[in-house]
Amino acid sequence: METFRSLGLMTATRDSVPRLRSDSDSADCVDGRNKILKYPGKVSTDETGNRIFVSDSGHHRVLVVGLKSASVEQTFGDGVRGFRDGDSKTARFSSPQVNVGF
Repeated sequence: METFRSLGLMTATRDSVPRLRSDSDSADCVDGRNKILKYPGKVSTDETGNRIFVSDSGHHRVLVVGLKSASVEQTFGDGVRGFRDGDSKTARFSSPQVNVGF
């Protein structure tokens, strides 16, 4: 958690709930979805693309975070638990754990 805070990617609420860094105080969602991470799982890095992949297991999605921009660049999964192939907005996962190989 401290590593992500030092990179400016995450903050924590008063009750220590991990939250993706917001570019605006009023922003509470990523792509129209909850910004608070729920059971964040594994993190994978893409050093050549300067990004990280974070599994937000409780929201059944995977977030792509740019290291330079310190913001969410893309969200995979529609937030509903299930197994469905599709594009980044319609695919469904069940408590995903990231394991990206580059």
